[in-house]
Amino acid sequence: MGYNLIGRTLYPLSDLLSQSEFPLLAYIPPDALQSLFDGLYYTDAEAYTLPEGVYLNLRLAFETELALTPPGLPGLKLVAGAGGNGWTTLQVQFLIGPDAMAEISDIPLCLRVDKSILQPMLNSGQVDESKPGVEIPLGTVTLKISKDGFVPDLDITASIPQSMLLNTGFLIQANTIRVIFNPPLNSALPEGLDPSFRGVYINEAAIFMPQGWEEDSSLGSNAKIVGKKLIIGTDGGFSGQFLLDVSQSSLLRTTLPGGIRIGLDTFSLIFDKKNITQSDIRGKLSIPGLKDSSGQNDAELLLAVSLTNASYYFSATVQNDLKIGDILVNLSQCALTFQQSKLQDIRIAGNLTLPVLSDDSGQPAVIDFVFSMDQGYYKLSTQTTIPPLMLGAFGLGLNSFSMSFDHAGVHALAADGQLIIPGLQNEQSQSAAINILFSYANSSYRVEAAGTFPPLKLGNFSLNFSKFSIVFNHNGITLTDIQGWLEIPGTDDGTGALTRINFSLGENAGTWTFSLGSPQRFKIGGIEAGIATLSGTIDSLGLQAFAIGGWLEIPGTEPRAGEADAHITFALAESANTWAFSLGAEKPLAIGGMEVGITNLSGSINAQGLQAFAIDGWLEIPGAEPATGDSDAHINFALAESAGTWTFALGAEKPLTIGGMEVGITNLSGTINAQGLQAFAIDGWLQVPAFEITLDIAITITAHGFQITAQIPAGVDGLTVLDIEDIIQVQLRKLGIGKENATWAFSFGLKVTNRMDIPVVGKFLPQSITFNDFTYSTPDNNIDLDMSMTWQDGLIIGGNTRDGINALIPVNKDIESVFFLRALQLSTKNLNPGLGVSVELMGAKFAIGPFTAVVDGMGLSADFRPQDHGNLGPLNVGLGIIPPKGLGVSLKTDMLTAGGYLYLDFENERYAGAIEISVKKQICLNRDRLADHQAARWVERCFPFAHHQHGVSGADHLEHGIFSCWCRRADRNSPNHRSGCPPGRRAARSG
Repeated sequence: MGYNLIGRTLYPLSDLLSQSEFPLLAYIPPDALQSLFDGLYYTDAEAYTLPEGVYLNLRLAFETELALTPPGLPGLKLVAGAGGNGWTTLQVQFLIGPDAMAEISDIPLCLRVDKSILQPMLNSGQVDESKPGVEIPLGTVTLKISKDGFVPDLDITASIPQSMLLNTGFLIQANTIRVIFNPPLNSALPEGLDPSFRGVYINEAAIFMPQGWEEDSSLGSNAKIVGKKLIIGTDGGFSGQFLLDVSQSSLLRTTLPGGIRIGLDTFSLIFDKKNITQSDIRGKLSIPGLKDSSGQNDAELLLAVSLTNASYYFSATVQNDLKIGDILVNLSQCALTFQQSKLQDIRIAGNLTLPVLSDDSGQPAVIDFVFSMDQGYYKLSTQTTIPPLMLGAFGLGLNSFSMSFDHAGVHALAADGQLIIPGLQNEQSQSAAINILFSYANSSYRVEAAGTFPPLKLGNFSLNFSKFSIVFNHNGITLTDIQGWLEIPGTDDGTGALTRINFSLGENAGTWTFSLGSPQRFKIGGIEAGIATLSGTIDSLGLQAFAIGGWLEIPGTEPRAGEADAHITFALAESANTWAFSLGAEKPLAIGGMEVGITNLSGSINAQGLQAFAIDGWLEIPGAEPATGDSDAHINFALAESAGTWTFALGAEKPLTIGGMEVGITNLSGTINAQGLQAFAIDGWLQVPAFEITLDIAITITAHGFQITAQIPAGVDGLTVLDIEDIIQVQLRKLGIGKENATWAFSFGLKVTNRMDIPVVGKFLPQSITFNDFTYSTPDNNIDLDMSMTWQDGLIIGGNTRDGINALIPVNKDIESVFFLRALQLSTKNLNPGLGVSVELMGAKFAIGPFTAVVDGMGLSADFRPQDHGNLGPLNVGLGIIPPKGLGVSLKTDMLTAGGYLYLDFENERYAGAIEISVKKQICLNRDRLADHQAARWVERCFPFAHHQHGVSGADHLEHGIFSCWCRRADRNSPNHRSGCPPGRRAARSG
């Protein structure tokens, strides 16, 4: 258990002893004695006297530490309480007398080596500046000290933590050391060690390279540096030898600050009392970015290193040429100086051979340089006059040159000078020089102009530059960016001055690219022209691409009123043996009385011929005017060729007025090939003033015929061709004519509106009949029909020739018990030629008092037949009333019951009938004269006499149906005349 000072009184040691009586006086440096002695206290003291002197037993107390320096060992101290910030107590016994002595019991002791010999290190590898030296723990001991030294003798084994030796930067670490202060008589000293030696003996220690000089195990470095027979003690300072342990490898590889790599095959350092008296370090050195002559491998220089305490001097020689990037380097001197592990100075000199640069004799250009360090980079710079150089065909004069690099290669490059371009002269007709600057980026070197350009000439052309830069590497020039302007002799910019044309010139991978453009128009003779673009590429194989763009004004052409002078743009380009051209008028031209504009002309031609061709433009027809409110009218056209087929199109963007008629062509398209016209179509419209209706016009032309159609636009009323008040209105909606091979076709569309107001019956008749299409074709007289009918109540029925119309429309309508209609019969038929349309009443009955009438089949018909000079052009329309197919009447009173029915079959030339009159009895009529009053024609008809049974009257017979016999009408004088009923026909009774 530790000694506790709490509650105890401390007394200054000076109350018991004077400084001269202090037994440890010889182990304390004079300059520290006063402060140390004043800081010593005691407690629990006792004293007694013996013949050899006075003994004092006490508890010695002090703050921080008690450091004792053995005589003759200024760099070593025995320290008790080391590192403590509080109080330390020790049990001591002092003998005061002629043979003064001190005994300290159970003291935790350490040996401190002064930082002038060993410097303590932090875990980060940096020197620990907060400590006075390296502390070596010795354990807990009982220490007896007399005027002759330590009693008994002190000889302890310990270890040294990793520490820096002197200021060399080398680190030392030893696991076994001997701390010798009076060795025991029976303990053997290391071989060769003087018996009088006092201090620290290190038989072998591991030596590590200075901080930043990292051993590179990735390069197979297994060799080690070891220290042999090292001593710190009697002689003062540090003595011994460092050697390269080659038991595992013959080469020690390490990396120095700045990325410099060294490989050591010889390493020997001898120290004597803090001084390096002999050094022998040899090997190979490689500087980052410095390659051998192949440019692929790191260059290795022969290395020799000399050390003087904290300074290291590296000198290297090279046997072959070197490279930095693609720059050839020759070294005449290579020396580096390190101070306290840091690179302080570098002296490397030689010459450079830059890629692409040559001297005036055509040999590779050589530039002398010196080597230095600048902000962590290695720097090459010139200090002598640089001879004239050549960059390809360009002359180059450098005033200065510097380049920095590291292990990754070239970092920056700076140079300035003058560039001389072949053929370029100043105003005095001498070779012109352009001030330039060198720079480096992306593994390439750039030469660019600096400052302003003087007036220059290129042959008869005056020119100047606005931009000038060239990029190159070891493969040659990779990119150029040269821009400027030149004046063309013989041209006039409109002010009497020569025309200036902008240009650019560039080179990329051996190919020169140029372009040319004019910012304004100029005159050549009587033609005004402008070159907007001129570009192309040329390499060793010749012209690879070529393009010209510009415009010209053709003499004799004038712009449209209000426009500036007209000019036509053009472009011509060549690529991969194919020429592509285009032409277009930016503004309309006036040629004679017609205005024409070519907006585009393009195409391409190669060895196989024309590959593509297209023309776009517009024209204005003399005498044609735009519609009211529009500007001048023009018709667009386009013509294009592809794979042997020409495609064209034409359309008016705006309506035209020709005379009093407005015409608009919205589309014209077609194709032509080697077989002739394949397709042709025109779409447009026509407005005739007399009709006040706009007609849509469509024209289609094929290889075998044509089709022309004019029709009223949807939503617009048709052209009225027949209008009878309160009877009928006919409106024409479409007319068409066409031809396909030998077949001609005529078509129309019309709408028939029923205006008749027939009481009771009128509401059952169609309100309108619309013929959407009626087409008649020759020579087969074929008719195609598409029609529809509309009633007042919204009923619509439609059909066509192919599907036909034969519809029975149920009505079953009873109006005030006066009129009843069962149905309407709608049908169409082919008149061959022509078409017939009919609407008939079915089961219509009228009843007024005792009188009742029945009508079947009465209606309206319309026949459409082709006819020259018909009432509708090539078509004749016949309207008619369809007579009834059946008529029946009846009268019924108390006295008289009479009824009859007549069925008329005009198509088959036959009729049938029945009659009944009853006045309390039955009466039968069996003969009648024909309706046409032809005396020579007679027919015998037999009618059944329907007997009144069970109170059934004649009127009832009419309502239930009368069965009659059928007789065919014939000429009585004809041999085919037959009297009576046909065979198999017999009368039948109703009900």
